Amino acid sequence: MRLLFTSAPGIGHAYPLVSSAWAARAAGHEVTFAVYGVTDQLAAAGLPVVDSAPGVVPFQQFQSFFARYPELRVPVDKRTGDQDAVPGKLFGHVSEPAVARTVAFAKRWRPDVIVHETAEGAGPLAAACLGVPAVCHAISADNAGRAYPLAVAEALGERYAEYGAEQRTPDACLDLMPPRLLADPDPGWEFRYLPYNGGAVLPEWLEEDPGRPRILVTLGSVLPELSGVSGLGQVVRAAHEVDAEFVFALGNTDLAELGPLPDNVRQVPWVPLSRVLDGCSLAIHHGGAGTTCTTLAAGVPQLVLPHGMDHHVNANLVTKAGSGAVLEQDRLGEITGQRVRELLGDESLRGAARDFAKELAGLRPLGELPALLETL
Repeated sequence: MRLLFTSAPGIGHAYPLVSSAWAARAAGHEVTFAVYGVTDQLAAAGLPVVDSAPGVVPFQQFQSFFARYPELRVPVDKRTGDQDAVPGKLFGHVSEPAVARTVAFAKRWRPDVIVHETAEGAGPLAAACLGVPAVCHAISADNAGRAYPLAVAEALGERYAEYGAEQRTPDACLDLMPPRLLADPDPGWEFRYLPYNGGAVLPEWLEEDPGRPRILVTLGSVLPELSGVSGLGQVVRAAHEVDAEFVFALGNTDLAELGPLPDNVRQVPWVPLSRVLDGCSLAIHHGGAGTTCTTLAAGVPQLVLPHGMDHHVNANLVTKAGSGAVLEQDRLGEITGQRVRELLGDESLRGAARDFAKELAGLRPLGELPALLETL
């Protein structure tokens, strides 16, 4: 069986599909990814990749959308009306450059099934053109986004008309969290979230016992480029007051705007998040889907500082799981040394995070996914 995986151009969108793609490979099926912007990262995962929009820069696609619709730059939980309208229009705009090459490759390669993440629009359009099943693959702890494919298809209405294809709902949906957390009362295929955060030669410090609590601090792969790191200023001030090692996993971001860093702050380049979390007692992050899910799977308590878009949705799910606390941007002043020490010493929070990780580990393994795809 041939499987075409498609994703929006960001590792937060693409990486959650890698484990599923490898499960299919391990079962003997052919797999190819069609994506732009993160082709090298997926190729490094050992997967064949088609560049669906050569030369197009994802960051510029997002910028051009919000330059055109500045009124839509509003957090999900602050919107009124149609909750899917903004991501539908946004990711329709982001998917548009990928349509021509994705459809052309699909017509040439003839996949049996197309697996697309919730916010990607070229894959479902290609599936409609070929008349093959389309599977919507969740990338976060929430499945409310399964309505996104129709909103994205609506935004790509002119392209559907151009190809003479009909917009349609996915043939199946794949969820990655326990049903009690999911917003949609009709869950799809439920599977265990298996983090993939890229490969790396692990640094020696990661295997060493720091002799004190280790705290992960990250803003994901996109936010530092979009908004900078000034929002972590209060975390730096708190670090001066806490006997713990703060691991700032911010890639190669320039941290000069944060001022002098205390000796207990370790700035690190790209490292697999799941491995860093192995030795952590707390994670402080922005609420991105990949970061949230990986931390939930690791059983590590979280302090979520949502910035916008789906961050608030993911933050709410962390509290529903009992795995952490949330501070909105207008309350960052509450990140004090005392508050961090309270989170580190909260045994009930630590126990709840561990219990949820065990619940998650008890879900169906991705090794059973290929058999379900074959039924389509």
